[in-house]
Amino acid sequence: MAGIRFKETMDGTLGENIKDFRTGEDYGIRHKNEIKFDVEIEIDSVDKFISVSSHLASLRGEFFCKSLGGEEGMTINNGTFNLFSIGTSSGHREMLYRFNFNAPDGKEYYFSGVKDIFNDKGIDIFEDMTTLFVGIYEGNDDTGRIYGSGVMYFRIGDLRSLIKMLKSSEVTGAKYPWTKWITMRKFMAFVIKETWKTYAPPVARFVYDTKYENLVLSGNLRADGEDSVRPFFFFSGEHEKGFPWGDDTAMSDVALLIADGSGKYQRFGITWHSLEGL
Repeated sequence: MAGIRFKETMDGTLGENIKDFRTGEDYGIRHKNEIKFDVEIEIDSVDKFISVSSHLASLRGEFFCKSLGGEEGMTINNGTFNLFSIGTSSGHREMLYRFNFNAPDGKEYYFSGVKDIFNDKGIDIFEDMTTLFVGIYEGNDDTGRIYGSGVMYFRIGDLRSLIKMLKSSEVTGAKYPWTKWITMRKFMAFVIKETWKTYAPPVARFVYDTKYENLVLSGNLRADGEDSVRPFFFFSGEHEKGFPWGDDTAMSDVALLIADGSGKYQRFGITWHSLEGL
């Protein structure tokens, strides 16, 4: 399996006992509470990474927080990175950085960072791609007491940071030069396509690749010669094994439900194989 590995450095400030990200950032600036991480992100298989909707990779490295560890770097544990996953509450594409770390006194903390990839105010692609909103929690997940919040940045204006990231990118698990080139091309095409979906003008987003996991549409339709509209619901998917019901094989399915006007739905569906209980 051919994958990709690259390094990333981000830094910013954090406010203790504060939930709001920007308020925490301002507090951290005033009190000089800097935070930073140096991480290595690794995608084991680019093909699997692209095909599964979570777009999950591993993350490792060190995290620095002045109020917790001083100048000492704290080892990252259980680190994960999601690229362009869909936020369950916002519906926006997101980049998620999550990991655990232990402070020098042995206490465990959980780091949750999100980049909100959403075209909400003109051309804000660089701001979205380089701004990470951070929450740190006591314990091993985000259900613990909030320790603090803030904002971190990838300093794209710092040429050294950009060069360091580009130089660190490498293809793994590929024996031949052409395999490396194909793998990098697949990954970059995926990044460009997902970015285009978000930031391209509406008139330019007239092509949609339906070979995408968990495509869901809902709305109203009107048949020829009819004045009334009828609600419909459509979904299709290509699923890796184990998603989401613990199946032993990969599968694909498609379904269309159309209201019949009596409170019920006409149901049409195709599935690659039968599923027990459905």
